[in-house]
Amino acid sequence: MEGNDEPSGDLRCSFCSKESSQVRRLIAGPAACICDECIDVCSEVVRNDGDAEEEGNGAVDDDGEVDDEEVDDDGEVDEDGEVDGDEDDDGEEDETEPTAPSSPTAVALDAALVEWVGARWVAAAPRLGLDDDARAAGVLLLAAELVPEIHRRVSGDDAVTAAPRRSDLLRALAADLGEERAAAGLAALEERGIAAPLAAYAGPWLEAEMELDRRVRAYCMGAVPPPVAPLAGPYPLPRVEAALAHAVGRCRHEAPRLLILLRGRAGSGRDLALRRILGALGVSAIRRSPHELRQPNNPFEPELSGAAAIWDPRRADPSPDDYDVARRWLARSATAAFALLDRHQDAPDVEGRIQILVDVDPVDAAERRQGWEAALRSLGAPRAIIEAAAAELCHRGRCGAGLAQRVALMIAADAPARGTAELVAAAAEALATLVRPSTLRGILIEHPTVPLERVIAPSGIVQALRQIVLVARLSAAVETPGRVGVKALFSGPSGTGKTMAARAVATALRLPLYRVDLASVVSKWIGETEKNLREALAAAEAAGAVLLFDEGDALLGKRGEVSHGTDRYANMEVSYLLQAVEAYDGIAVVTTNARGNVDSAFERRFDACIEFQPPAPRERALIWRQELGEAGQALPDALIAEIAKRADLHGGSIAVAARMARMLCLHGGRTSVAEQDLREAVRIELLKSGFSVHAARWVGAER
Repeated sequence: MEGNDEPSGDLRCSFCSKESSQVRRLIAGPAACICDECIDVCSEVVRNDGDAEEEGNGAVDDDGEVDDEEVDDDGEVDEDGEVDGDEDDDGEEDETEPTAPSSPTAVALDAALVEWVGARWVAAAPRLGLDDDARAAGVLLLAAELVPEIHRRVSGDDAVTAAPRRSDLLRALAADLGEERAAAGLAALEERGIAAPLAAYAGPWLEAEMELDRRVRAYCMGAVPPPVAPLAGPYPLPRVEAALAHAVGRCRHEAPRLLILLRGRAGSGRDLALRRILGALGVSAIRRSPHELRQPNNPFEPELSGAAAIWDPRRADPSPDDYDVARRWLARSATAAFALLDRHQDAPDVEGRIQILVDVDPVDAAERRQGWEAALRSLGAPRAIIEAAAAELCHRGRCGAGLAQRVALMIAADAPARGTAELVAAAAEALATLVRPSTLRGILIEHPTVPLERVIAPSGIVQALRQIVLVARLSAAVETPGRVGVKALFSGPSGTGKTMAARAVATALRLPLYRVDLASVVSKWIGETEKNLREALAAAEAAGAVLLFDEGDALLGKRGEVSHGTDRYANMEVSYLLQAVEAYDGIAVVTTNARGNVDSAFERRFDACIEFQPPAPRERALIWRQELGEAGQALPDALIAEIAKRADLHGGSIAVAARMARMLCLHGGRTSVAEQDLREAVRIELLKSGFSVHAARWVGAER
């Protein structure tokens, strides 16, 4: 039992009311005392795991029956087997009965409770910045709240108050600390918000009934976050594991002086790295986002529980005020403090703490493969299948160890029965689901099924598209310092097949297509456009998707001279996108109708620049056949050649006209497109394009 080892004078035991020189203070609280006999009973009860005695306070034999002898209030057995002090011979209660509990078990449990709860308070007080006097005041108030006997000792035997009064606490503390120290200790508790009058009290200041804050009481009673469970093994990436082991080693010697920064992309494994450190240290954690720190929070945490403070601003844009609040909150951590950061985010500068940076992003395809192998190993599939699947998945996207672990959990049900191709397909589908962004953030997701053979264009353009596919497949195997990913610029008039070519590239690579919706991305608010673009790039990069900026010249326009206040911010957006596209570790395609409108700084960052030209008559005829499909098989080649020669339409316009011809065919009750359907569809498309005179030649009477 923690407390004073030497007797402290003639004091009264708080549990049996005996006055003796052998009465000791319980922990450090005046008026919270216990005698040697109650200590013995407490120890016996704790050793027996708190087993209650049988009714009548009799001793239990080995056969489970109660002896005829009874125990008196001192724990002694009278010769006549009667209990002393409880009742007179006439059966009436003795008026001089002491206020001690009638059961030694109750005495022991009260004493054990106060000791256990008080020990938690004594450990928390220094973390809360309290001195010895405030700590003693807290022990006294805590013991008075938990044990009625101590409450009566502090408030007086005839007191009927719900809680100890301020005057009673000061008087009890002054007997041990002196009046000045007693007043200072209680004042410190109230100043810190740990002790306060009951909410319903309204009366003289000294007579206020005091209580501990419910959160402090709950902590002392055992309501504390559990320690973080350790990882089952090392971190999946050996490089990161070495950095985390180094951080753990330093935490064991100087944790209160450290701020550990875990930086990476979405899904890179920052939560796994955090669990690796906290699990090894055996500490609990309290995590707060910038938004949560702006709200009213528990003013005693993280000091009260001694948990590690974790600042989590991921997927947010903290303001300077957020950084200031985070800096002050992290400084209060009694152990190491942590910050989980995206790649673009700065770390808060916490005074007096040394920063340890751990970058958990995989640096190359080999580390991505290690992450996938570690995640898939838990599925129970054959090793050869796991290694083959990991080798394929590591080139599909820039997925980190954390995202790979979540994918493995999603596909764990039938994984052992799958082959390599099925396992890769299931993992790719789960990955796309996990990183799927909302269209409100400016991305439209497509899963195109357009083979390269459907792109009808000059042979040079088709060959360039095949080269882009080849470069995308091999880029991860050829590491080039300062250059990551594959970027392509598709330029040319509207309807020449630029978007279709991007879909064909995504199909050839077996990747989803993330099309950036500029209407949702571009914002009139300063900084919002950059934020939306960053989220689009991060989502596409994690999924390994092909990112398409359709009509991208709206974002990639030339920077100009600053003549108005808004020009500076427009140039900042272009500069940001310039850097973001260059750092994008994935496949990005930008389409534009006017290549001259694109800032020249972008062109040198593209791996391929393809100029799409309007189709020639021969190519238009092939497009007509392709778009009409089976419904146009009955049309003669001469008619298709004539229309392709006379109607100078681009590929996109031909696709729209062919669709209209099929609808006219269905409206007329036919299964095949007739000549009049085709001519009428061409006339409608020409009128829509503004060629009214040319469209008149397609009227049936003038053919």
